[in-house]
Amino acid sequence: MEKSLSTSDASLTILQPEANDSPCTGCHSGCCRAFIVPLTGYDMIRIMTNLELPFWEFVCRYADESGEIAKGIAPHFHFDDDPETPFTIGLLQDASTHFPETQKCQFLKEHEKNDEHPLGVANCSIYEDRPMACRLFPARLDEQNEIGIVNIPKFGRAGSNPAYQLCPRDWTTEDIDAEVARRDIGNTATEMQQMHLLAERWNASPRSWLLFPDVIQMVFGNAAQN
Repeated sequence: MEKSLSTSDASLTILQPEANDSPCTGCHSGCCRAFIVPLTGYDMIRIMTNLELPFWEFVCRYADESGEIAKGIAPHFHFDDDPETPFTIGLLQDASTHFPETQKCQFLKEHEKNDEHPLGVANCSIYEDRPMACRLFPARLDEQNEIGIVNIPKFGRAGSNPAYQLCPRDWTTEDIDAEVARRDIGNTATEMQQMHLLAERWNASPRSWLLFPDVIQMVFGNAAQN
């Protein structure tokens, strides 16, 4: 599976609510619609193992010539059928039923709109096994190595489609568990570093996209079992 998608210059990550009073409460999950979620090798292994889902049912390669998806965080991979095109590996998106002609993460479960929630409410159907990028949003480390908040625009994609409208209120550091955020930032950095190392080796001699899940299983599956 491959796709091409333009995103804004916002964070790549997405989220789902944990606290009842978080900015996610009652949200239609515009972040899960606007952004492609980059995957680490361990993300893929966790989802394949814990949810017993085949690779091809949730992973997609996205053409990313501009780097708008990878943002310098996720690596680019090249494949022998299109060696000049850089691809970012991410969660598959599908069509939204609530917002025609828009996309959403395939794991986003949409609920009906009502007067209280005119955009509807949506939640992650694999929350416990969501990718690392989803776990750390919107936390970051600032210049003083303290927990801060990423810059979140009003809309996550170009235009003003309400589907891609982001957080209903501003995040503050009080909304974030600093200890959990530091752990997730560290884990994400480590896992993404491993993906960069794989990309470096893979891109030295690009192979078929059809072989990619076997390589992911060989490299990260064995490590996850140790």
